[in-house]
Amino acid sequence: MDSFVIFQQLLVLFGLMALGFACTRRGWMNEDFNRKLSALVVNLFNPMIQLSGAVSRDDSMGGGLVRQNLILCCIYFGAAAVLAFVLVRLMGLSPERRGIYQNMLMFGNFGFMGIPIITGLFGSSHVIFVNFYMLFMNTLFYTYGLVLMTGSCSPKKLLNGCTLACLVSILIFACDLRVPAPVESLLRYGGNTCIPLSMMVIGSNLAGSSVRAMLRCKRFYVFTVLKLLVMPILLVLAVRNLPFDATMLCIFMVMAAMPSASVPALTAQELYGAELGAEACQLNMITTVCCLFTVPIVSLFL
Repeated sequence: MDSFVIFQQLLVLFGLMALGFACTRRGWMNEDFNRKLSALVVNLFNPMIQLSGAVSRDDSMGGGLVRQNLILCCIYFGAAAVLAFVLVRLMGLSPERRGIYQNMLMFGNFGFMGIPIITGLFGSSHVIFVNFYMLFMNTLFYTYGLVLMTGSCSPKKLLNGCTLACLVSILIFACDLRVPAPVESLLRYGGNTCIPLSMMVIGSNLAGSSVRAMLRCKRFYVFTVLKLLVMPILLVLAVRNLPFDATMLCIFMVMAAMPSASVPALTAQELYGAELGAEACQLNMITTVCCLFTVPIVSLFL
């Protein structure tokens, strides 16, 4: 995959983030509006783009690609869990920060960032492969991830809109189910709104964060290098010579290079309060901004 093509796609997404940033500065968006808009994206438009990818499947995508994608998902999460465990201890973090940082190293923003990038590179038909990564992430976070942060898991939280959309879309794909053309168009139109809205929400959140606070913390720089360069490059080097389809490897690379997921940050805010919660959200923000430059660098190693 040409690094310049990826960079161009990222520029489009960051242009949408800049619109969200500008709208907040102008007073057209605020925290309350973002909370409601995020709920729409997460619970309605994101599931619609996932389902749209399943119903508008490319007939050339057979079971072989699905099996390869599943294997790569297992490699990603298995290796990421081990690397996160080691790297967090090398950073010398306090015990209460280890669980947060470990989760944020393991899990990437596959929904808000991964889906728009894969859609831009390959079209909505390839979103189905991202769904597998999202399903793995949701399952692992609400079990293993919560154990790291609280000492207990929450299987009930697995039953959310994102997980159900992943399961339904995989079922549609696996059974080769067809839906009426108006339903397919509805899912496509609704799903298309997910990309600009999710990027604008991220940009709006950036406008409300303290840039100075992020730049003053040396720990943030170390985390950003580990999350966006060290881990994805090691993961890509581990699989690039294996006999996988080139598109599956590119999707693996994009998923590995994604910024930190927002779910661990929001959970930290809920569990630990303002200080550690704000720190986790700032990590999410800074990795989101920096991935504009790091994703093309990581792609050079594929």
